[in-house]
Amino acid sequence: MRRAPRPHGARMRAACLALAVLLLPMPVAAQPLDLPVGLLRLRNVGPLPIVEIYAAPPGRPRGEDRLGADILPIGAEIEIEADGPECRLDVVAVFRDGREAVRRGADACAEEEIEFR
Repeated sequence: MRRAPRPHGARMRAACLALAVLLLPMPVAAQPLDLPVGLLRLRNVGPLPIVEIYAAPPGRPRGEDRLGADILPIGAEIEIEADGPECRLDVVAVFRDGREAVRRGADACAEEEIEFR
């Protein structure tokens, strides 16, 4: 003899199916691809130490001083990384006397070397 399906049986199957779907592995949030990291090598060939360095894509605010509390002595060099996928950067070096040297459109992806005088 065949039983009639119970009304709550369909609801129970739907609840079990919903639970099973929730327990399936979820994809991890999309991570950025390994983009090439751009580097700029900056060399101080000027007559004074450099006390601040700024690098930002053209048309954007300077951002934070890349040297922080440090200075770049005469004859020294430093490498800075591009922030994000932008290759072109406007770089500003501020010497101890307040004079600024600017290099517009430096190519970090080509690992360009820049001398500040």
